[in-house]
Amino acid sequence: MKSKNAKYGVESWENEYWKNIKNPSRYGRIKDTGVDLDHLRMIGKKISSLPSDSKFHGSVAKIYKERMTAMETGKGISWG
Repeated sequence: MKSKNAKYGVESWENEYWKNIKNPSRYGRIKDTGVDLDHLRMIGKKISSLPSDSKFHGSVAKIYKERMTAMETGKGISWG
């Protein structure tokens, strides 16, 4: 089965239709939110961390580890 071996990166789904949505001439320029980037990173790290004094299911721990990696690298962030 092809689905068992298919590999997709988070960014690989983007096609021409989605790229056009980011077109600043059509939808306006990206605006500064006024929130400091370091503050956003701090929030992202807090919501991507599990309490160290508890034990979590392996799948949950994996999700949080991937979120933390995304916050640290800025790649693979799940906006959902």
